[in-house]
Amino acid sequence: MHQLPETGYVRLTQIIGNPKARPPIPAVIPVSKSTWWAGVKSRRFPQSLKLGPRVTAWKVEDIRALIETLSTDMPAATVEQAKNSPGPHTKNSDATLPSATVQPAASRVGTRSSPQGRARANKGGLCNA
Repeated sequence: MHQLPETGYVRLTQIIGNPKARPPIPAVIPVSKSTWWAGVKSRRFPQSLKLGPRVTAWKVEDIRALIETLSTDMPAATVEQAKNSPGPHTKNSDATLPSATVQPAASRVGTRSSPQGRARANKGGLCNA
């Protein structure tokens, strides 16, 4: 079924995967790290256990129960689609970003970063540049 141990604890990378690891760790629940932690905070996902000052883990039984809940709540096609969809860190080449408006250099004359602007600022004795 899944690559989870029978009993014990699992770390976050074993749950959400890590494609950059060698060998890559496939995701059992394909969500981003921030989505996972938001779900833990809202109690949608199981609460974590601190095993040490820098070690956080989840009970395998809780993760298996979550998988069972998610698979019964979602239609089978949606679960398969989520498993096969690209991860949260893939780039979308079709996405368009708003273009920034850049002023030409001539219109920036007189600002503090231009020599004329620094001269104006120095007239008041406020700046030593």
